[in-house]
Amino acid sequence: MNRSKRRGKHLLTALLAIAILSVFTGCGNVATRRQVKEYVEQTLGITNYEIAHQRGGEVSFDSWLVYDKDEDVHFEVYETLTGSGDYIPTITSGIGSNYTEKLVERRACDLPENIDYLTPQKDSDDPELGLFVIHYKNKDELETSCRAFWDCATYIRNKDEKPIYFCVAMDTSVGTNPNSIDYSVWTYDGHVGPAQYDDNDYEDSCDTLIANALCPYITYGIAYQDAAVLQDIGEENVPEYIRADHSNRVLIVDDPERAFRGDAEDEPHIARCDGEITRRNATCLWYRPTLSTYRIPYGGLYVLLQSEGKHVEGDTTHFTYTSDTGDVYEFSDEFLTFYRKNGEDIETNLAEQNCVDHNIILEISSLYVDAIYYPYIKRDCGLNYGYAHAYE
Repeated sequence: MNRSKRRGKHLLTALLAIAILSVFTGCGNVATRRQVKEYVEQTLGITNYEIAHQRGGEVSFDSWLVYDKDEDVHFEVYETLTGSGDYIPTITSGIGSNYTEKLVERRACDLPENIDYLTPQKDSDDPELGLFVIHYKNKDELETSCRAFWDCATYIRNKDEKPIYFCVAMDTSVGTNPNSIDYSVWTYDGHVGPAQYDDNDYEDSCDTLIANALCPYITYGIAYQDAAVLQDIGEENVPEYIRADHSNRVLIVDDPERAFRGDAEDEPHIARCDGEITRRNATCLWYRPTLSTYRIPYGGLYVLLQSEGKHVEGDTTHFTYTSDTGDVYEFSDEFLTFYRKNGEDIETNLAEQNCVDHNIILEISSLYVDAIYYPYIKRDCGLNYGYAHAYE
């Protein structure tokens, strides 16, 4: 008798295991033609379509293939099984489809060639509806491409409110020396529509998307002093762009003794950007390969030294600078990882090419430079005052 009860328990456990397994494997009865038609017409709102039963589908082995004639989209409709309950599993059947995913793929085919659509990979953290990558070479192409993408995204969201993810990436043919530039830095990514109920960090208009996507392009042009980009954005607009770029401003600390004061070694020392102790340079911007790493490309160094009244000859791509001590420094986009001092190659020892950091700037020019959102001047600059964090 006890053996029979144990067998009964084992059988029940096995049946529950099979039921639970079916929830996660998608096994179950096939939806009927009537159920599928009701789903297509009432849930998806499709009236002009063809339907056929199939085995070995992309999503479910046993499903229905539906063709939306108006949208020219083929998709699957299948039965879904959902499990719930802690001790006694409850299985609920329903109807589902991959209509939105296939609609996205179809609409992506009509986008300009410079917009790629990357379908999500199975068993990955990819966005549910994939990723749109918008490539551009100039301001006009960025604006035109963003508007084409926005029309596509809003069309899809009118049918399904899932968020549409994107990345706006500057084309690698931009720049005077593209091989030395890390283009992954000059991208802008985000999503159209909220990803969750309390999400406020999403694009709510095409104009906002364009304005946000332009920021990395503008910062790149000013930081690298790329002539083609500066002309594209309008050189007369550069001072205004620099004033508006709060996170990449270059600050000059004119009075370190007054700026870097503190009662303890580990206490931050404040350098106020008041025009007397610390002032903003209006000609260049920091380049940030990471959130906490600040660099100035050689082109930016050229305009920085020139604006500070230093003796500079050449142009932003290749120049020499004579310091107050008579040392002659040479910088060129062809050098990549070094600069020259009195004819001798000096390695920058930086991961980024054709760039200098605050230490190198201080060494060659005695200029103390800082950034608004990062305490930048440290003891390795030769100061005995700890470090400074400049702000407005």
